[in-house]
Amino acid sequence: MECYQHIKKMACGICSECGKGVCKECILGSENLLACSAECLKLLIEKKEMNEQAKKLYGIGQYASLKRSNADWISMFLLGLIFTVYGSYIIYNSHIYGKGNLDIFIIALGLIFFVISFLYWRRGKKLGFKV
Repeated sequence: MECYQHIKKMACGICSECGKGVCKECILGSENLLACSAECLKLLIEKKEMNEQAKKLYGIGQYASLKRSNADWISMFLLGLIFTVYGSYIIYNSHIYGKGNLDIFIIALGLIFFVISFLYWRRGKKLGFKV
């Protein structure tokens, strides 16, 4: 394959964006990216940034331990709300159900879900997810 600008020179690489042959004089690149022009280099850098964000979002590669998404904190918050409201309802109507430890347990479980949802939300903000 020959260089797309210098027809008589052999290409030493291929542009990662458009697939054109590139000689040593025409190579543009940074961090394992090979490009034939500034436009292709800009597109490659944007794609690399998008891939890094996707890896964070889906917990792939070096971000494998970060598999929580925005839906997690919302679901934990809703569970906390449901358990807390239901526990409060049981306490309010204790003359029907009688006194017991179940009402306190349900409210405590709701508060635990609230704390977990806050921790997930804060982690998402640190990673740069739009919350």
